[in-house]
Amino acid sequence: MYGFESNELVHLIGSKVRIVSKDLTTLEGYLYTVDPISHHVVLFQPDQDKVMVVFHHDIQQLTIHQQERSDTLHLPSLHLSTQTMAQRRQQLIALLKQHRVPIEYEDDDPVIYVLGCARVESPYVATSVVCDNPLIRQRVRNMILEL
Repeated sequence: MYGFESNELVHLIGSKVRIVSKDLTTLEGYLYTVDPISHHVVLFQPDQDKVMVVFHHDIQQLTIHQQERSDTLHLPSLHLSTQTMAQRRQQLIALLKQHRVPIEYEDDDPVIYVLGCARVESPYVATSVVCDNPLIRQRVRNMILEL
């Protein structure tokens, strides 16, 4: 995989990486991880404070600069106050009611039940939706993105 064995890549995490894509776009960042199955590369770009996934089929050249390393590959965590969480919960409830979506909730339970089959848990973001039905899950996620 990219000229390295899987166990070698583990030791290269945190190294500066330069990727040239098939359309000759150059991307730089620090190696965050490599998916062992799909071989997609995840770069962390601290100057822009973002993470980027580069698909395996789009990588023409990958250069790892082992001498340049970052020991701080941690993304800032999302810390929300209890008040902010309660406010976000109320906004979501209002949005769902506005769209006449059947919901069930209780004041002492942080979970909002949607359509009897989905639930939205704290912190009430798109990835907080749990549902076995992919169509309903996606529709609820799209509504949350409206917040």
